[in-house]
Amino acid sequence: TGIQSIGLAQKGFDVFASDISKRMVTILLSKADERRLHITTKVADFRTLKPWPMSFFDAVVCGGNSLTLLSNLLEVKLALVSMRRVVKRPGGIVIIGLHNYLMLKQEGRSIILRRAEIKDKYIEVVLDIRLFGSQRVEVTHVFIRRKEEKWSIRTYSKSYICMSAKELYNTMLETGYKRMQF
Repeated sequence: TGIQSIGLAQKGFDVFASDISKRMVTILLSKADERRLHITTKVADFRTLKPWPMSFFDAVVCGGNSLTLLSNLLEVKLALVSMRRVVKRPGGIVIIGLHNYLMLKQEGRSIILRRAEIKDKYIEVVLDIRLFGSQRVEVTHVFIRRKEEKWSIRTYSKSYICMSAKELYNTMLETGYKRMQF
């Protein structure tokens, strides 16, 4: 939560951040306070970005594969239009992070070991398990830990739209973007 916002604020940028979840905004503010960083936040749905005025930002960063968490292509288009609305023109930029789950599906990479660590009596293993459908992929993150002879397992899942860079490019063209780099 807030990885891009914290990193940009640490580099000296004026940062404005939003999330649809008030809880996530609160967590970000707590992290910023711990680091003595100033980040202006608002609770906002990035399909509309209503609290932000038109042509307000020099740059908009949509990281963490957030765009593909949306329910369908129409919602992706709404988010792209809203980001384009709030970025300054000409000269503003929109940066989008995208995981290419289609490539992973083609490679047959359904289980990924993210981390395995053993220190003294502490063990931690983190896995991603990907269940591919025709249009979406469900990613379950599995955390297995052993600390002081006690084991714990925690999981959480997210469902993403399977979208290639080419599909994103075409969707951006459809929503009015002119110059894009991948």
